Amino acid sequence: MHQYRAFSLNIDSVIELPDTVAAHGELVADVTIDFSAEPGPVRPDDEPTLRLEVQSVAVFDIRGGHSISILPAPGASLELIRAYLMTSAFSGLLHQRELLVLHANAVEIGGGCVVIAGSSGFGKSTLAAGFLKRQRRILSDDLCAIRFEAGRPIALPSFPKIRLYSDSLAQINQSTAGLMRIDQRHDKFILPLRDQFCTAERRVLAVFVLDPGPVDDVSCEEIRGVSKFVALRENTFRRHYMTRIEQSAGFLARCQQLVASVPVLRLSRPTCRFDLDTLLDRVENEIGRGGDGIGSCVETIAKRVAISSVAARKAIASG
Repeated sequence: MHQYRAFSLNIDSVIELPDTVAAHGELVADVTIDFSAEPGPVRPDDEPTLRLEVQSVAVFDIRGGHSISILPAPGASLELIRAYLMTSAFSGLLHQRELLVLHANAVEIGGGCVVIAGSSGFGKSTLAAGFLKRQRRILSDDLCAIRFEAGRPIALPSFPKIRLYSDSLAQINQSTAGLMRIDQRHDKFILPLRDQFCTAERRVLAVFVLDPGPVDDVSCEEIRGVSKFVALRENTFRRHYMTRIEQSAGFLARCQQLVASVPVLRLSRPTCRFDLDTLLDRVENEIGRGGDGIGSCVETIAKRVAISSVAARKAIASG
């Protein structure tokens, strides 16, 4: 077994996970990852199990937030199995552990972190990578898990790598030479973070929802009312897992905790261009240049949060 550390969990894995923080010593595993000879039946009286079937790749059985069993498809590459394991399968496990799991990146800043959410292709990883040029460290790429401590949202460090298309790498003056592709079907590469990875948990200071559209310039505005819940729902990683593992009520409660404690802001940019430096400047300006003003900002936003649970449930359930 290989030992790793991710999402503040000790992991024992039969599969080697490159570019993952290694754990050392005799640690009690929070999560085990192994192969199975065949997928067993999922019975109603078993511990909560989420079955993820990826055609031509593998069947993943995710049980009780503590184990992932993998039945590889004939001829499936280990690279593809890893790709689904470290994204879709792990997101199911984190949902089972009652964390808020967003389709987002997290970047350390101002003693805490900002969460940058957005749909695939919107540029959130490119924006997060841009912060590397400004000596910021990254906690997570694409899959951001948040726990709550005394009502405060805490982002967990994930895997010390970021996945970027070749044109995004060019934006940060990074060559593709020597980088591994995520698989042979995509022009997407794995950039190891090494010392630019934040291994510690960080309090979430703000959530930015990246939103390309028919606008002329970059802008940023607070998302208000029930629209905050809609934004979180739309940017939840594999949100259809919620109903499959009967987590909808808990998900709503976690969303309420998040919007009551931090600002949720829409970061709009023109669809036709990606002005990286302007976007970076705007995020830093909004949080007070590294956190100098974020405390008062959070308090101001929190005081204005007045959303009924009934309206919130309608927002989460709709669509």
